[in-house]
Amino acid sequence: MLNLDPFIEKYGWDERFAAWSLDVGKVAGTLYCLPNEVETIVLWYNKTVFEDNGWEPPTTTDELVALCEKMEGAGIIPFGGQAGECEECNEWYFIEFTNKVAGPDKVYKALIGEIPWTDPGFEEGIALLTDMMQRGWWMGDLKTFLATTFDEYRSAFATGKAAMNMEGTWFYGAVADYFTEDNPNDWAIAPFPSKTGDAIYCIGLGSAWSGNAATKYPDVVGEFLDHYFSPEIMGEIFAKCALAPAAVGVTAEQMEGVDPRIAKVLEDMNAAFKAGNYGYTNWTFFPPKSLAYVYENLERVWIREITAAEYLQGLDEIFAEELVEGAVPPIPKR
Repeated sequence: MLNLDPFIEKYGWDERFAAWSLDVGKVAGTLYCLPNEVETIVLWYNKTVFEDNGWEPPTTTDELVALCEKMEGAGIIPFGGQAGECEECNEWYFIEFTNKVAGPDKVYKALIGEIPWTDPGFEEGIALLTDMMQRGWWMGDLKTFLATTFDEYRSAFATGKAAMNMEGTWFYGAVADYFTEDNPNDWAIAPFPSKTGDAIYCIGLGSAWSGNAATKYPDVVGEFLDHYFSPEIMGEIFAKCALAPAAVGVTAEQMEGVDPRIAKVLEDMNAAFKAGNYGYTNWTFFPPKSLAYVYENLERVWIREITAAEYLQGLDEIFAEELVEGAVPPIPKR
């Protein structure tokens, strides 16, 4: 890969990109790639169902639990979700209930080896998630959730059978397939609740761009990357291709044609990044064995085959080995 360091000062990338974004693209202090397609998991909710029942989107996990109890009492499933088509997607639940309950500072410390994954904050998050699963707040009961597909749960959300959907910003590319002109329901979006009530956005990346070290035209590579990663071009690409922008501070005005609801989320996400109010997704910051362990074994906790403490102990042992091996991806400093 081509060393991209010379272009940082030349094009002012250290001012344009969020600091964590350049850190993620570095190896041993040298920039080799520019992370693209910043994704995060959010709370999608059926706006019509909420308005009909006088509900507001929760900001804290306590408010979330109280709202789920109200929904259950009203005969509405709190969340649409699945594990029947994508076992790997179980990581979404681990991500949100560790970052949002224990807090991103603890997740960061665990990723760099300062604290173990057996920390009580992580156990509290996994225990809360397990209780919600056991109470049938995803798809009505755990057995149904474990067998449900994407289309089934997204349809349940769009029709109002389920009131909420914990999914990534990528759902924007499919939302019109479910909230059609014939559907009387409408959708809205908010940060997924946290224990403190802070709006925390977990960083996920969909791709990255690099240059070939053997190129005879390194300056052209730099010129192209600078053009491609400009806020204006990133906003235009998102508007025309639904390809999420990089962390380059794209504003809502630069996303002309994009639904203002998702544009606002991306704008707020960039602001949160600058303020340090961000968490970490598994698919971007976890080493491979630990990543596989997370999604392959979480269902065992939900069905009470193992406890949250035992699950986290297993993760901690595998992660410790990969940390020593140097398999953990670059973790941007907080």
